[in-house]
Amino acid sequence: MVMKRWADTCLEAFCPETKIAFLFSEISDSANLIAARLGYSTLECTVLGSLFSAFSILGLSLNRDGLDSVEVKCCSNGLIGGYFVRVNSKGEICGYIHNKIVLPKNVSQNIQDSSDLDMIFGNIGKVEVARYTEKGTRADVITAKDVSPMPDSIIKDCIEKYMKHEVEAIVKMRNPGMHDLSNTVVVINLGIPGRNRTFKNIVRKEGIE
Repeated sequence: MVMKRWADTCLEAFCPETKIAFLFSEISDSANLIAARLGYSTLECTVLGSLFSAFSILGLSLNRDGLDSVEVKCCSNGLIGGYFVRVNSKGEICGYIHNKIVLPKNVSQNIQDSSDLDMIFGNIGKVEVARYTEKGTRADVITAKDVSPMPDSIIKDCIEKYMKHEVEAIVKMRNPGMHDLSNTVVVINLGIPGRNRTFKNIVRKEGIE
C-alpha cells in the first residue's frame, strides 16, 4: 500500500529575520488513491486524509536526523478505533483506520466541529511513535497512554521533541474539491529554546540500538 508521492506536497521553509519556520503538507492524491483501494467512504477518506496530512509532517525530520521512516500506531475509544500511518524519507506514505465509520443517524457526514471529531477519533487513546533507520532498526520510540488520539496533538509533541523548538500554531486549511481533506500548516518559533516537551504519561523510551 506504499506509493510514491506524485502530486502531493510536503514543504519546509523558514524566515531568518523573524526566526519562524513553516512546515506544510497536502496529501490529497495519496489519500484518495489509498482510500479507493481500501473501499473507504467519503467520510473515511476525509479522516485518512487528515491523518496523512498531519503525520507526513513528521517525515520532514527524518533526513535531518539520518533516519528512514516513522510509524504512528494508535488505539482509541473513537468510532475509528485507532489508526496506523507510516511515512518514509522518500516521501512515501501508507496507512489505514481500524474500523469503518458508522455514524448515528442524527449526525451529518460533513464533519465540522470538535464534537464530531471527538466522536470519530475519540478523546483518549494509546499512542506509539517509532522512528527507524534504513536497515529497519528502531532508532527511538515514544509510547504514551491516556492521551489525545487527535493527530495535531501528537505531531505537536513530536515536533517539539525532535526539533527542540516550540510549536506556535497548527492550522488546518480546507481543500474543497478533494472530499474536503485538510492541509496542515505548522508554525514553529526558532527563536525560543524548546522545553523538550513530549507526551504526558510516558511509559517507555528507547535510545539508538
